[in-house]
Amino acid sequence: ASAAVYASGWLPQAAIARHPCVVAAMYHCGPNGLYELLAAGLPVLCSPFAFDQPENAHLLKDSGAGPQPVDPRHFESAELASRLGALLENRSYAESAQRLQREMER
Repeated sequence: ASAAVYASGWLPQAAIARHPCVVAAMYHCGPNGLYELLAAGLPVLCSPFAFDQPENAHLLKDSGAGPQPVDPRHFESAELASRLGALLENRSYAESAQRLQREMER
């Protein structure tokens, strides 16, 4: 196993999201984890599977804190790379996520 890869059944997402090296996230958009990511001010690329995740992903997109969600069942690697690139390069996603963070802190 590579020293750059770590496998675990659970990770402290809220703590990881607040690490200064973390600038964005890709997530399935379940409500608890999405709340943790937004509380950390991170823009998010969603890849929703079921239940409330698709609606959460579209609400996130509409808020400006993430691009169009990626369908986890039907996407090409180029599409994923493009969306991740946009998430990292388009400053408006981070600005919207930070605005939501400030609203959550009130």
